[in-house]
Amino acid sequence: MQSIEEHPRFAQQAVVETLAGLDSWPDRYRYIIDQARSLPRFPAAHRCARYRVNTCVSSTWLRAEGTAAAMHFSGASDCPMDAGLLALLLRVYSGFSGEVIVATPPDFLARSGLSERLTAHRLVGVYALAERIRGYALDQLWREGAPVAARGRTPLGMVQQSNAFRGLPIGRHVSVRPESF
Repeated sequence: MQSIEEHPRFAQQAVVETLAGLDSWPDRYRYIIDQARSLPRFPAAHRCARYRVNTCVSSTWLRAEGTAAAMHFSGASDCPMDAGLLALLLRVYSGFSGEVIVATPPDFLARSGLSERLTAHRLVGVYALAERIRGYALDQLWREGAPVAARGRTPLGMVQQSNAFRGLPIGRHVSVRPESF
């Protein structure tokens, strides 16, 4: 059963509003780290190369299951900040159809200011996680013969590693501030 956030756009807006309601960036970082506690236990058997997201600096795993009608994601990270960012992504995307997931970029990262405040490595990692989620959804759509396949997108199995960063604002300076994680 889905929550009141019945579309990733609404879930993203809820994240943006929650972060905006906190007084300072250290408070926002604490909130994100606290979100890591909401992640269900990720089985040790799934902490393997198959589910590892290699573009993350920390050890991070992401697993997808379900059908194109309802994709579900689980994951873990050995870094509390990365686990919290993963929890936000799962809140945004898990439980929705592959078609909706593929059509919904992770705009909340820019709208909340996170894309400006995270370190460059962490930003690359969180965008890689978002693209992996969307890639899993696209892959499932292709496997099930969903009509999105006819619109010129390629499934995850055919996407090269470098394509995982299509939505990343590469080329701009990302400053590292002492308060950045």
